[in-house]
Parts: sequence; structure tokens; C-alpha cells
Amino acid sequence: MTPADFRAIRAALGMTQGGLASALGIGRRTVQQYEADDRAIPETIARIMRLAQTDPSIVTRIEAA
Repeated sequence: MTPADFRAIRAALGMTQGGLASALGIGRRTVQQYEADDRAIPETIARIMRLAQTDPSIVTRIEAA
């Protein structure tokens, strides 16, 4: 997954960097680094984001877990 893909999915979900970070249990700065290509996007996070494209509720279900 590219940083642009990550950013596009986040935007399509209507989430801020902070909101997505909170839902995934990671720091906002980490999301910023993924989107800026300053940090590699782990495969697990990439899979969650791909799943969220087809089922946006995945992110809120992760946050609630």
C-alpha cells in the first residue's frame, strides 16, 4: 500500500488523522508518517485499511474492541 492509497482511504472514510489513529490504537504522528512516506505501513495496518474500503464499520469495530 502506498502512502497515497492510505491517505485516500482515510479521506474516503471521512476520518481525520487523529480519528483514524485513535481507532487503530496508534499515534497521530504515526499516521502522519505513513502518509508522508516517512515510515513503512505495516502489512496488518494495510490489510485493515483495504478491508475498510469495502466495510467502513471495520474501523469502528476495531476501536470498540
